[in-house]
Order: sequence, then C-alpha cells, then structure tokens
Amino acid sequence: MELPVIFDLDGVLIDTERHFKLVDHTFLQALIPHWSPELQLGIWGMSIDGVFEHLQRDHGYRGGRARFFAHYEELSERIFGREVSLFEGAREVLERLSAERTVALCSGAPRRWIEIVITRFSLSPFFTVVVSAEDVSNTPKPSPLIYLEVLKRLGVSAGVAIEDSTKGVTSALGAGLLVIGYRNGMTEDVEFKGVVGEVRSLLHIEQELSKLDLL
Repeated sequence: MELPVIFDLDGVLIDTERHFKLVDHTFLQALIPHWSPELQLGIWGMSIDGVFEHLQRDHGYRGGRARFFAHYEELSERIFGREVSLFEGAREVLERLSAERTVALCSGAPRRWIEIVITRFSLSPFFTVVVSAEDVSNTPKPSPLIYLEVLKRLGVSAGVAIEDSTKGVTSALGAGLLVIGYRNGMTEDVEFKGVVGEVRSLLHIEQELSKLDLL
C-alpha cells in the first residue's frame, strides 16, 4: 500500500530556520532579556500565534500583539519572498512522489506565507491538499488538529509525515501518522521520539517510504 506523504514546510522543504535564526533571536532577546539559544530551539515548529502565546504564558511578555505580528509580517515578506531556498532534492522528490502517490503540505505558518513559497518555487502541482494552522483556528503544533485536518481533506486515515521538529513529530504522531524525521543540518539535537526513520537528505525519503509501504 502506497501511503500518502505529508510534508511540513519550514525546515523540511525550505531552509527557513537558517534565515530566521539570527534575526529572530535578536528580536526576541530585545523583548525577553533572558532569552537564550536553548529557548530559541524550543520554539522551532511553533506557529507565530503559538510563539506569541508562549511568550505571554511562560516568559511574562506583556508587549503589544500588533507590534509583534508586524515584525514577523515584515520579516516573512523578505525571507519567504527572497531569501529562503529549497533544500537539495526537494523538487526532485516532490516530482517523483506526486507522480505515484498523494502528497500534501501541512504547515503551521500563516497561509499567505505558504502561498508566497508555493508561488515562488512553482510547487502547487505537487500537492493535493495544503493545510495551514489558520484552517484549524490557528491551533499550533504539537496539537494533532492540523494533521487530522489534512487526513480529513484527503479522505484517508493513514499516512506518513515528514517533520524536523519535536512539536511537529508530536503533532503527527497524535494524528496517528507514521513519521520520518528530517535532520536538516540545524536539528541534530532535536529529539525525534517515536519516528519510524530518520534521513539527512530528502533524496533518501523514498528509500524509507519503500520500507513503510510493505507494512
């Protein structure tokens, strides 16, 4: 049985984290004086709404929502529109997989940011379904709701998710998916508990999938 494959976007198909890491850390440290690289790692995989709520709940942030979101809107226009790149092998893998099985995209990013990337790299033909956290009332990963929405729209109950963060892995597992962890060069210390396999190149995903399709 050829299982549907559901890709995360940031850190899986595009190298967002490399571009966000420095400017994001600098901005958040200005808001939260005790902000650290370890805390920065902890927000990987969160939606922007999730980050804002996390800062309020766990770090005492009392600044305005408008300023916070305006910063990320400006930052995302530059990074998604001009700076990010597809990871090596991303287009080739999407082309091959979408020719033989269902492929979907599941991202906690705002839909407008997702559309910027899809349009810029001409990725639309590869995805049967594209789901954003906005489609589940901005409920961020690690909640399984976003992956459950993908499964609902595909009309299936099983699939394989490709994730690069602990929160993403938790979200996918909670929806009953098999998960392949992607070590993208910046996630060597991320815990991939419960995954059925790991890859360090997108070009190796098909090999992992061939094992799962025999289950």
